[in-house]
Amino acid sequence: MLVVVLTALADRIGPQLSGILTAFPVATVVIGVFTQVQHGHEPVAAFFRGLIRGLHSFVLFCLVFSTALGPLGLPLFPSVVSALLAQLTFQAVLLSTAPTSA
Repeated sequence: MLVVVLTALADRIGPQLSGILTAFPVATVVIGVFTQVQHGHEPVAAFFRGLIRGLHSFVLFCLVFSTALGPLGLPLFPSVVSALLAQLTFQAVLLSTAPTSA
């Protein structure tokens, strides 16, 4: 239903907003529903916990990639590499400072 609504509104809300809505809520809801049906509620909770931990670095990737490709005007490959490096560095910092569970 979310995909149908987003597709119907894509012309009105534009490519940027529809792209944002596709990447975050729509994709995660679809994965969550399929995980629920196939494996139950505990794996869904684990999926969303992991998603929330990793979403910060995904946002950083999108921000760096769009800035490098758009306003900075870098070619595609350096834009992807710079975004990946930023994402991996940020994720490494988050993982190194995360409390360990017993």
